Amino acid sequence: MRRAFIICTFMILGLSLFAQTTLEWSGCEIVQSVCIGELRDEFIKDNPEYQINCVGNGDIIGIREAISGISDFGGSCRHKLDILEEKNAKLIPFVWDAIVVIVSRDNPLKNISSEQLKKVLTGDITNWKELGGENHKINLIVRSGKINGVGRMTRELLFSDPKVEYASTANSIYSSSMPLEKAVENDRYAFGVTGIYSARKNRGLHIVKLDYTSPTNENIRTGKYSLYRPLYLVANSHGTNEGAQAFIDFTLSAKGQKILKKKGVVNLADGKNLWKSFEKKMKKAGQKKKNLK
Repeated sequence: MRRAFIICTFMILGLSLFAQTTLEWSGCEIVQSVCIGELRDEFIKDNPEYQINCVGNGDIIGIREAISGISDFGGSCRHKLDILEEKNAKLIPFVWDAIVVIVSRDNPLKNISSEQLKKVLTGDITNWKELGGENHKINLIVRSGKINGVGRMTRELLFSDPKVEYASTANSIYSSSMPLEKAVENDRYAFGVTGIYSARKNRGLHIVKLDYTSPTNENIRTGKYSLYRPLYLVANSHGTNEGAQAFIDFTLSAKGQKILKKKGVVNLADGKNLWKSFEKKMKKAGQKKKNLK
């Protein structure tokens, strides 16, 4: 009996030693495309007591779930807003991204100017022939609302105005980036904007040059490609649980940043000279510096 008790005790202790805590992450699918894979795997390898469950459901949900405690932390591809719902959000920049124009792989569009992009989004250009293509209506596909990550940052970076109205005829049923990208992929005449890192993973998409400049890492890093922005991890400003903070610290560490660079993104060190110009752009768009990082 005593022997059985000892064995049982050791089994319980062994299970407790190997028990894992699952951290819940939610938010922007563009951020998710950067965080999952090698970065998450290496974190878990160094911290085997944790698992991370990632759900891509958009910036707005990611920020608010991190604040409310529904998730342990989250991700966003836009800065914090001066609204009550985001008052307690803490946004931590960890890499640089770029907003890009996407079309289907079989669409011949190679380049678009910033002025043409503005006109497509606002509905002043509605036919592909105005962009040098076929005589066919442009099927404009955009994210719903004005405060999602891609929509907000495109308005601020391209128009310097977060309140710009897009074309009333645009298909705007998409609350996150992946479904939007899929819709563009499946429609030769579709036109959309998204983040470079998720777009690169979709072989059915063609990424269009902007002002004859490709969104390569070098062009993002140097600011030559103009629509650059930071990506953020999101936590509650009143405190983050131990596991989520460990992942954030790992992401910002030299090891984490090296993994991100190897993954093919512009990390904080490589993009360090972008902050001053990014802050200028945001100031022009009416954004407060304190909300950027």
